[in-house]
Amino acid sequence: MTGKSTIAKELAVRINGLILNKDVLRATLLQREDIDYSRSQDDFIMEIIFQLSKHLLSRNPDRNVILDGWPFGRRYQRDALCQAAKDASAKLFILECVCSDESARIRLQEAREAKEHLAANRDFSLYRRLKDSWQEIKEPHLVLDTDRYNLGTCVQTALTYLEKKKHHE
Repeated sequence: MTGKSTIAKELAVRINGLILNKDVLRATLLQREDIDYSRSQDDFIMEIIFQLSKHLLSRNPDRNVILDGWPFGRRYQRDALCQAAKDASAKLFILECVCSDESARIRLQEAREAKEHLAANRDFSLYRRLKDSWQEIKEPHLVLDTDRYNLGTCVQTALTYLEKKKHHE
């Protein structure tokens, strides 16, 4: 919708990162008839991702793990993320992608027509519900405006932010 997954893919290439994506994991673990896209199912899949991240980082603390597929738009989601990072003794870097409603609507329509996304519930009404329930991110983070800047600029800005934060912590 806002460019999170597109930026995550580009970052993963540049930093040799592993993307753990909620929708990919859900489609891998569950049969179609078991998928309901409920908040509890999302939270359950994210807990698995947190545990997997912790396992991977325990084996290689320098590994770059990128979490994608949960907008972290609610306070409890970010609290869970911060706790998971702490449990894994991992540095946490938060990137927030934003765009206009019109851009989100167009991107969602194009993805739906191209059948590019695994999640069947991914549409403009979901985007609106997520946006309406959004709670401000108070943790240190970088905002990437995917309307204002092209992919290359967003990725370079993210890389600069990550490098700067890495050396200041």
